[in-house]
Amino acid sequence: HQINVDRVTVQGLVADLRAATAPASAAAGGASAPPVSSHSPNTMPAGRSATASDRPALEGLLRAARLPVDLHLGALAVDARVLLPGDREVAFDLHGGNIATGATGKLEWKIDFTDPLEAASVRAAHTSGTLALRLTADRRLDLAEVQMLAAAEGSNLPADRLRLDLKAEQTSAGGDERYSVHVALVRAEKSEPLFDSVIDYRAAVPQFAGTWNLAVRSESFAAVLASLNLPDVTAEGAGKFTVGPDAATAVGSGELHARLARLENLSPALATLGTLEVQAAFAAGLADDIAHLDRLELNATAADGRKFVEIAAHQKISFNLRDQHVAMDDPAAELARLTVTALPLAWAQSVAQPLAIDHGELSLSLAIVADATGSHLRVNTVTPVTLRDVSLSMDGQPLIQGLDLTADLDATKTGDAVSYDVRQLELKQAAASLLKLHVAGQATLGPALAVSAKGQLDSDLVALLQQPALASFATLAAGHARVSFAARMADNTIAQATVALHGLTARQDNRALGDIDMTLDAVVKPDGHISIKLPLTLTAAGRRSDLRLDGDFAQTAAKFSFDGKLTGDQLFADDFQAFAVLAPPSSEAAPAAGEKASAGSPPAGTPPVSGSSVPAAPVVADTAPFWAAVGGRFDVDLKKIAYGTDYTIGDVRMTATVDEHRLALDPLEGTFKGNPFKTSVAITFDTAKPARPYALTGAVAVAQFDVGAFLRASNPGEPPSLESKVSVEAKLTGAGATLPDLAENLLGQFDVTGSAGVLRALGRKGGGAVNALSKVVGLFGALKGSDTTTAVADLAAELNEMKFDRFSAHVERDAALNLKLTALEFLSAATRITGTGSIEHQPGVPIDRQPLHVEVQLAGKEHMAVLLHRLKLLGGKRHGA
Repeated sequence: HQINVDRVTVQGLVADLRAATAPASAAAGGASAPPVSSHSPNTMPAGRSATASDRPALEGLLRAARLPVDLHLGALAVDARVLLPGDREVAFDLHGGNIATGATGKLEWKIDFTDPLEAASVRAAHTSGTLALRLTADRRLDLAEVQMLAAAEGSNLPADRLRLDLKAEQTSAGGDERYSVHVALVRAEKSEPLFDSVIDYRAAVPQFAGTWNLAVRSESFAAVLASLNLPDVTAEGAGKFTVGPDAATAVGSGELHARLARLENLSPALATLGTLEVQAAFAAGLADDIAHLDRLELNATAADGRKFVEIAAHQKISFNLRDQHVAMDDPAAELARLTVTALPLAWAQSVAQPLAIDHGELSLSLAIVADATGSHLRVNTVTPVTLRDVSLSMDGQPLIQGLDLTADLDATKTGDAVSYDVRQLELKQAAASLLKLHVAGQATLGPALAVSAKGQLDSDLVALLQQPALASFATLAAGHARVSFAARMADNTIAQATVALHGLTARQDNRALGDIDMTLDAVVKPDGHISIKLPLTLTAAGRRSDLRLDGDFAQTAAKFSFDGKLTGDQLFADDFQAFAVLAPPSSEAAPAAGEKASAGSPPAGTPPVSGSSVPAAPVVADTAPFWAAVGGRFDVDLKKIAYGTDYTIGDVRMTATVDEHRLALDPLEGTFKGNPFKTSVAITFDTAKPARPYALTGAVAVAQFDVGAFLRASNPGEPPSLESKVSVEAKLTGAGATLPDLAENLLGQFDVTGSAGVLRALGRKGGGAVNALSKVVGLFGALKGSDTTTAVADLAAELNEMKFDRFSAHVERDAALNLKLTALEFLSAATRITGTGSIEHQPGVPIDRQPLHVEVQLAGKEHMAVLLHRLKLLGGKRHGA
């Protein structure tokens, strides 16, 4: 029962950890914890809560410190080093002795850490101290005392040291104990206290009772705070507490006063807060598994006395740990209140990134109230939540400026159910109201979250679009939006909304656009499947257009699929086309006058220089169709489409289908003034043809299409250049490596036949055939008033508005991709115009810049023959009568 050691000496011990790696189990997150035995004393039977008698009693810290044998250690001396990765090193020295029963012994240590890296924030750290231990004759440890000094060295670290004193002492065997903690800053050999605590353990109760004091002055840590770019902090506080470990009771109270300055060190935006004074006070406890809060106050005040934040509990609150029940002294009274007054929003800059908070203040007053049973909690605004004069920007560009937001709300929690009512949320700029919202609903908390909402939104669209973020869309002169909505999010998300956009007027020409009304019904399933129904009407100038979209859409990781239909009784295209004036202006600016294009960048559409040696870039064929991630079917059934006053299309039907191998529009058909038209086109993708996997086939059939009505609707202010009812038959084929390559290599032929009509194209101002003919005839030098001049005028009059009985044309694109006009004929009683021509294909050059060659012949009889004879333009070749 006795151990005697005269001396222990260790010198030159080196532990080399430079190549040490973490154990595999640690790298994988650590070894798993062993299973807990069902008989473990730390487990509780299911359904049973812990009581005071179940908990292990916590006695004094020194009460159980008793040696099993008599001990005598005369002297101890250890000198060692630890080598760490990066040439870092820890050296320590431990020596002392007289650790013996019935004596007081002491151990002293010194530890030095060094890091040779120049960029290291801490290049060296030092700690030294003593540990005193007193062992009684009956082997008890009745005194333990630690005194320690610590310091760090670095480029921005001060030479100040931190001192820690810990002491635990027992008055007698099994008697009371006292513990003390003292933390101080040592500067120039002068000690400045930072934290003190004294705790007494009363064995007879048993109970721990203590006090604490905090005194942190900014000047004590000024150098450290400055090196870390932190605000200046001053904090003073005091409190007391008692803990009864056997009965599981605890009581604590305290007050704290802190001052925070130089907050701009955290963020320049916080400079507007200035110096903050923070006052906090609390009193709380625990007894019989019931936690109670008796006092809670927190105030944050500016240096000039402005109170930014105030949190206060207005009555005592208790919480039963066994049945999770909350109770108050007066359940009908207000429980607590949170008040914020003109708090600059700069405090939120760190969480607002990448937005920059340029200005704004937050004010609110929230009351927390419980009902008579104490099981319900209610939060409501005493004064509305207010954001005043808010301005935000991003990357130096303003987004919103000078906005005010107010919100009046109420929320109640009953068990897992939460009901809420945002009675009014309004967005304003100065006196102008931009948006108003009312929404109410419920939420069920727990693993299966369910949320519902119902409300209405009203907005002055013109005022809302004045904000910088929406300025490019500010093309409205008038307009109001009202949205009524209802939604529920649970297993499925179901949403309904009625949208009314009324009084829409464009800024351009102050043009009235009409009213839009639509209703949305949507269901979103957990697997991403979406079903929507969207009827829409547009009312403008006494006309009413209606459309309805019905569809089912699904999105997976690999594919978007759809099955939809667009229907409508009538659609006035002019009314929808009018909305084009609302499009934001293009951001692409043309070069200013006199600016030169950059070198090596010819204007778009410039044909290549003849003989250029620059080869065309090779075309890399697609390995999958461009529609690979899309599949489904879409149908269109529109009874009437009106364009202008004369252009009406009826019974428009279309079916578009997409699968993994084929994209088809088959067919697009309808009638124009009772005459049918039909178009079909299909693109297939065949992996068996890797060089040119795309193939296209198409056909167009148009019967008795009124060209004059179409051109008149397009340009009502000018007579049509051609008036005739034409029939068109066309066939298209093609193959390509990519979609652009397919379009480039389309082949086909068009046959056009027309009924009696009028041709005005020859007499158009600006280089028409009549002007060219007049110039040619003018070479004969005829004088004004002569027969030749008169004949020219008569010919011009004939061709300026040439009436014909029929016309026909045949156009084809051959294998060389040249566009050929193989036959053109306009035939009237006295005049016949025939022609042929071609457009020579040049890869990569727009068709309007490709070389055009046309030959036209003019023949006449009767009075036209006489005119041509007078102008000496007849070639002598005769055709049939």
